[in-house]
Amino acid sequence: MGGFYHGLNGVGIAAARLGLGPLLGALSFRRIVIASGFAAVAMLTALLGLGGVWFDVGDVQASAFARLARDLLGLERVALAP
Repeated sequence: MGGFYHGLNGVGIAAARLGLGPLLGALSFRRIVIASGFAAVAMLTALLGLGGVWFDVGDVQASAFARLARDLLGLERVALAP
């Protein structure tokens, strides 16, 4: 959620720096809210897909990064409910 906010805020700042501020200023607040809502749904859908909700991602504990995180952070494997 924090990344989404900062990304949305960064677009506004970058647009102002690139001279596109008046273009964004012409958009209504309602259109900005609707567009950011669609972006939030897309981000949530992508995160659920990467998390294995939409399709099988295999054994995530088998990756080298997961082993490194487990060793560095002292994490244990958690069995999920079927």
